Amino acid sequence: MKYLPSKADEKELRELIQTLREQIESIISKDTIKIVDVGSTAKGTWLPEESDIDMYIFTNEPKEDFDKVSKVFADGHRKQGQLLIWNFLLGKYDVDLIFAIPKHRKREDTTKHTAYFREHLTSKMCREVRKTKALFKTYGVYGADIGGIIGVAIEELIVQTGDLKNLCQITQSIDKPWIQDPTMTKPRNLLACIETKRWKQINELSKDYLAGKIKLRYDPMTLDRFGRNYPGYSTLYFRRKSDKHIDYLISSSILAKAERILKSKEREVTVESDIYLDDKLILFVFRVRPLELSETYEYCMDPVKGDAEAFKLAHPSTTEKVGLICATIRRGRTTYPETYFTFLIFSEMEHRGYCRW
Repeated sequence: MKYLPSKADEKELRELIQTLREQIESIISKDTIKIVDVGSTAKGTWLPEESDIDMYIFTNEPKEDFDKVSKVFADGHRKQGQLLIWNFLLGKYDVDLIFAIPKHRKREDTTKHTAYFREHLTSKMCREVRKTKALFKTYGVYGADIGGIIGVAIEELIVQTGDLKNLCQITQSIDKPWIQDPTMTKPRNLLACIETKRWKQINELSKDYLAGKIKLRYDPMTLDRFGRNYPGYSTLYFRRKSDKHIDYLISSSILAKAERILKSKEREVTVESDIYLDDKLILFVFRVRPLELSETYEYCMDPVKGDAEAFKLAHPSTTEKVGLICATIRRGRTTYPETYFTFLIFSEMEHRGYCRW
């Protein structure tokens, strides 16, 4: 797949955006609203086949105008969150219409980003941004909705470094992901959404690219290919039920909770895990070792630091060892840690209303 749009792609997008603007202005009087294009399509950093159209509709009556537009584009839905966003598909493009009053403070940074990067990104830099997005999307580390790097962070890195090669080099020198938002005077980290595991993956990917171990290509990560990157791991699939970033946040918190519970019971157990989402499904991959533990284990307590009598009542067959009181305890479910870990994920996802696929 090509990461640079053709002239036909550019023409198609311009015409689609113009048609969309005219449709909106036919629903709401253009004299009462201001439509502002934002995001990658406005900055010239979008990728063919994998792009969103984002528009702000500034109006003094955001709720009323939102209702009018949503009735016309009835196949969409309101995105969860503080902002008033109507999301729908228009051809092959995913469209977000953000309704806000003029000088809206919560997301005015988005319009600032568009103006800033349109000024500071040269045509060569825009190509480098697209190359970087293509590489990171191919290897599954792009997008806040999977804990990866976001487009605006890549754009600022390219402004600072000039090209993909230098961007890959600079990531090697960043221990803690931090890039100041250039449109803000107060501290604001454009890399704040990147999870630790994704940052490690970005670093490894950058090293491999610089070393020539991988070539630049544009083949967006799929659920199947993501799973194949983890041979020997167990997998769980669930049907998505909300916006992608919401599903990811919930799934990530459940995965972390399952690991905390298991580790609190069995400290010697190791867990390696990850999550990926596509348009329909959530994929958990994980490996828990060892696969099996002994049916019983010895637990010893210091009577000075705990309630020795209560411990003896709970475990009648206790012994004393060098000032400690010890008992043999049956493990139960955690005898098979990976099975127990699977149960924890499944039960919590089911509790949250997710159906297994």
